Amino acid sequence: MRNLILTLLVSSAALGAASARAQSPEVVEGCRDHLNPDRVAACTRLIDGGNLDDGQLAQALDWRLTARIDAKDYVGAIADADRYATLQPDTVLSHVMRCMTRAFAGRELEVADRACEAALALSKDPALYTARGFLRLKQGRNAEAWFDFDQALREGTADQPLYGRGIASLRLGRTPEGQADLVAALQIEPGVAQTFADWGIRPPSP
Repeated sequence: MRNLILTLLVSSAALGAASARAQSPEVVEGCRDHLNPDRVAACTRLIDGGNLDDGQLAQALDWRLTARIDAKDYVGAIADADRYATLQPDTVLSHVMRCMTRAFAGRELEVADRACEAALALSKDPALYTARGFLRLKQGRNAEAWFDFDQALREGTADQPLYGRGIASLRLGRTPEGQADLVAALQIEPGVAQTFADWGIRPPSP
């Protein structure tokens, strides 16, 4: 499932004609296509093939990072996020990449925290509050997680911030409120519980 947080990790720029000349169109499309089961390998061929300028290399790293997250290769995704950040420093995308790859992995959470803060300093996009809320759940900072998901929901109802706010409420002992959010989130997207479970976050046991 393509989800709100991962949408932040997919930039809209195309590699363009220069990369098509440097690499075969099949390699470029294989890296771009999120349905390609060999996407990581295709992106690696594209990245290692050379003849990409910094912008094109950053785009290819973006695509491979997303493929690695889909494959739950979070260590590889962290490496791609850090390399991307050297090419595109101090952008919302570079910061959220460094935040979320570490949050998914459950490691270097202080680095993730600084990266999420840097992203929110540049933009107040609701998805960034959802991203930081997820990190806060990983850190056990449940009141702050609740605040972030609630901020995201001020721009409209969505399954992930609802589900995240519900988990935060349950952890804080606000059971009726939390259960209501979980039910509402599942009505919007039945797969949201599995998405959070895949990321290592589940509602607390009754």
